Amino acid sequence: MDTGNPDRVPRRGRTAAYEPSRGDISQNRRRAFFLETVRRCEPKVLEDLSREPVRFFHGAGLDATNIDARTLVNTWAILASDRWHLHSNAPFLWFRRKLWAWGEQWKLNEDWCLKAAFDTLLDWAHDPEHASELSWSLMIHASGYVVRPIPGEDRFTFEHQGWQLTIYRTRKEYEDFIRAAFETALKSYCDQIEQAAPLHGYVEVPPLKHSRKPELPFEWLVRYRVQEWSINKISNHYYPNSENRRHIREGINEAASLVGFPLYEFTNG
Repeated sequence: MDTGNPDRVPRRGRTAAYEPSRGDISQNRRRAFFLETVRRCEPKVLEDLSREPVRFFHGAGLDATNIDARTLVNTWAILASDRWHLHSNAPFLWFRRKLWAWGEQWKLNEDWCLKAAFDTLLDWAHDPEHASELSWSLMIHASGYVVRPIPGEDRFTFEHQGWQLTIYRTRKEYEDFIRAAFETALKSYCDQIEQAAPLHGYVEVPPLKHSRKPELPFEWLVRYRVQEWSINKISNHYYPNSENRRHIREGINEAASLVGFPLYEFTNG
């Protein structure tokens, strides 16, 4: 029996999402979400990063705590340059080869993926907790978050009169009254923030075209690109009782476009 797409459920209530209006910030946020989805769906990606790339990272002396930020920026520029092979330091060259091989293995060979891996190795060298957790560097979330704060967005408070037994004789009466008052106050607060958002550099984010669940197209992209699942396998995993291959193909390319990967020309299966 075809049950339809379980992620295409009616939207109830106000579910608007907002993000900074600058396109580069929006893309950075989606790239961070993609990388976190990689970590969740395929832990071997960061496990492999913690092996040879870490060893050669240390061998190249890039874990030194006295390296300043400008030097690290220059180091990455050399790593990402087409002339990296002209560098005279052999351990540095070996590290670059190992990091790029990791990227090729997991189809994470775009510059921004490799930069995220490099920043993660730096974090692991300086923060043992992140190393033990095999988490991405917090830098994947930090790019471009410079927007004007909205007055009042950092705090929502609600306060009302207490339970006066001469007015509300039963607990239920009072609880119903307070719930209604809270909902009214909450709606007013959210309306206020929504009205102010465009004036402070935010835009409303439309829902993804191919799923009501925003994480699904990114999961499908990870399954297809990183884990090399076929479209049939993805469809059977997420929709065992229905046919959704076209829907999944469109979702994968939508997510790929949002993070900056080339679009796919799919074959059957």
